[in-house]
Amino acid sequence: MNNVVDEIEYIINKFKNIKIIQLADDTFTLDQERAINICMEIIRRKINIEFTCSARIKPASKEMFEFMKKAGFSAIGFGLETGSRKLLKSIHKNITPEDVLETFEMLKDINIKVVTFMMVGFPGESHETINETINLIKKLRKIKYYEIPGATPLWVYPNTEIFEIMKEKGTIDETYWLSDKDVPYFTVENSFETLKRMGLRITLSSLSIKGKILFIFEKVFKLLMNPTLIVRNLYLLKGK
Repeated sequence: MNNVVDEIEYIINKFKNIKIIQLADDTFTLDQERAINICMEIIRRKINIEFTCSARIKPASKEMFEFMKKAGFSAIGFGLETGSRKLLKSIHKNITPEDVLETFEMLKDINIKVVTFMMVGFPGESHETINETINLIKKLRKIKYYEIPGATPLWVYPNTEIFEIMKEKGTIDETYWLSDKDVPYFTVENSFETLKRMGLRITLSSLSIKGKILFIFEKVFKLLMNPTLIVRNLYLLKGK
């Protein structure tokens, strides 16, 4: 615990222009006692800087989030992936939609920005599971407004279940990893174009009024900077 805070002090003392530190630990909140103790030590040393981190939906507690706020945490990112109960179970996420709602209730009155990361294209992904994801997002937004950077297609990595599925279907083999090709997407059940449409649908359908204004502004800016995106996005929406 102390060595983590020692490193934080070293960074802010050596690099005077640092304004925010991201704790690149996907399991920072997994050990809640450790997370709280780190926050208490940051508070005790009167370290005045912003922090962001990734976290799991559970385990979680309001006490931990309150200590994180006092210690200077301004944002938390959750790898939610999907709102489908069936898919959450199949990808061994060990959480349920109810767990997600409960954690958001804990954060409702705590002034920490929340970001969730979503994916599309897990085995069994369908329009029904996409609807479940959208419905969960809407419920969460009623509790606490948060940001969704987008829903990205599922990547395939070696020694994973989806890699084995692709091997069985004959769409990839071990030699792929000896090439300089990009990391492949899981396209056994849905084409890449379908996956992009699914992701776009989640992004568009789940935006609140505040989010829509920001989203439209960003999209218009990107279109002005790159007119070829106009044709691409029109094609995706047409295929919805």
